[in-house]
Amino acid sequence: EGPYGTESTELGDESGRHLYHCEVYNNVFTGEEILGFTQNSLLPESAWILDAGSVIWVWLGKFESKNVKKCIQEASTFLYTHPAGRDRNTAIVIIRQGLEPPTFIGLFENWNHNHLRDYRSFESTRLTLQGQEAVVNQQTKDSSEFDAYVKYPLRILKMEAEHLPSGIDVFRKELHLTYDDFISIFKMNPVEFEKLPAWRRQRLKQQSGLF
Repeated sequence: EGPYGTESTELGDESGRHLYHCEVYNNVFTGEEILGFTQNSLLPESAWILDAGSVIWVWLGKFESKNVKKCIQEASTFLYTHPAGRDRNTAIVIIRQGLEPPTFIGLFENWNHNHLRDYRSFESTRLTLQGQEAVVNQQTKDSSEFDAYVKYPLRILKMEAEHLPSGIDVFRKELHLTYDDFISIFKMNPVEFEKLPAWRRQRLKQQSGLF
């Protein structure tokens, strides 16, 4: 028995079409059959073998690269070791995502040519989410820093340094404002303020009497 079990083959599509997801893990190849497959089954991160009886198709997704050579080799192995005793002259056709011929498309119901047009790879999505998480974490950190400072009314923070309550950071008086006062004075939140160039922050503090 080869890498494709006889049990799943017998339970496959009654039309004689069988779709296998190609995967190589620790240099061991496996072909998992997808029962009741549709166009949605073809994920661009993978390589797939579609046994259509008279033709064996190897479909290579846009983001698949590492398993291509192995999958092509296994298409031949699949043909030679098939339990039904397949004709070794059966054609093996390699196609890439977006370049499917009509004969391949005809194996699926309601094929949509735009189905994967805006598809983003798992890796791209993961990196995007990591970037968003980093931004949120930084904003949380900046907000926590602002909240850690004791708050005073603006009139007190405008006093000369020698008259200020002890514990006020005279170089960062703006952090002692309440959140509402901060928004009212600078027209932005503390996180946005910290992103400004130093000269711009200094000018805004001078204009508000906090420098």
